[in-house]
Amino acid sequence: MSFADSKEQFLKYLNFEKRFSANTSSAYNNDLSQFFSFLETEYQITLLNEINHTIVRSWIVKMMEAEISARSVNRKITAIKTFYKFLERQELITENPMLKVQTPKTAKRLPVYVEKEKMNFLQANDEPSLICFNEILLFYTHTHTHTHTHTHT
Repeated sequence: MSFADSKEQFLKYLNFEKRFSANTSSAYNNDLSQFFSFLETEYQITLLNEINHTIVRSWIVKMMEAEISARSVNRKITAIKTFYKFLERQELITENPMLKVQTPKTAKRLPVYVEKEKMNFLQANDEPSLICFNEILLFYTHTHTHTHTHTHT
């Protein structure tokens, strides 16, 4: 089966059966396109049954050498793994090369702490200031949702 046909079936599956968001489907589409482009350029592979785990690992190495973050690489690997699970369920492949592929380790985030003086201020005052409350709210949001705050200049 061709890459284009299998990708089209997979994206329909994501959108209509799995009900993935438009952003996730778009990201998976881009990840698959990048993977297929790599296969065609580096290995002249155009059929799914020609792909093995060594080839997939070489794609991962190439991304890491291009200094793509481990987190982004892991998302791309997840997209490809999901794609191959779909192909297995549809009986479009006999072997899944992703079973032998491991994801790169991602850096652990260090915990963020509230400064001691601000905690002492909060404990000493019955009514904390709005500034302290906002900082605590930002701290809570950052530590519990793993989002970053950015200031625009």
